[in-house]
Amino acid sequence: MLSGCSDNEYSIYERINKRYYSLASYKAEGNITYYTNKTKNKYSFIEYFNGDTSHLIHYTDDDLKVCVREDGVFLKYLQRDKAVRISDTDEGYRYIFPDCFFESYYLKETSAFDSDSEYVILETDCSDGAVSSMKMWIDTHTLDPYKIHIYDSDSDIVCEISFTSFDTDTQISDELFEF
Repeated sequence: MLSGCSDNEYSIYERINKRYYSLASYKAEGNITYYTNKTKNKYSFIEYFNGDTSHLIHYTDDDLKVCVREDGVFLKYLQRDKAVRISDTDEGYRYIFPDCFFESYYLKETSAFDSDSEYVILETDCSDGAVSSMKMWIDTHTLDPYKIHIYDSDSDIVCEISFTSFDTDTQISDELFEF
């Protein structure tokens, strides 16, 4: 009985590893909630990852796009033609993207793996001062991310990302990331 449970967990872990270890690209949709100063702000989003180091999140309610690249973070309201650089580094901004969760998960020895009947819960520590740890729930049937929780150094949740769709290996134009 115990070995049967162990094999099942190993099997789901291998399936997750195969899908996410070398993620080529994705498009995801859902809602993101930021918790700050005892308030919470919820936004609808579409995320894009092109398999390189470029990420884009489109906050659909505000017609706002944020592009996160190695050379900085850029913000652009769709009503304006001009983008504004808000940071010279991507540090602290990458955590809202699932591929960055997996990058941390596969690199850290402190990663944890837990499973229940509906979701697999992955957990990893982070080295960024603003972010201490993250958890991701993955649907055991579809292997799609269900949600991500991001915690600060006091173990308080600072961000929750819930996904309504997640498509891997999608064709994403590099022009989308030009700001």
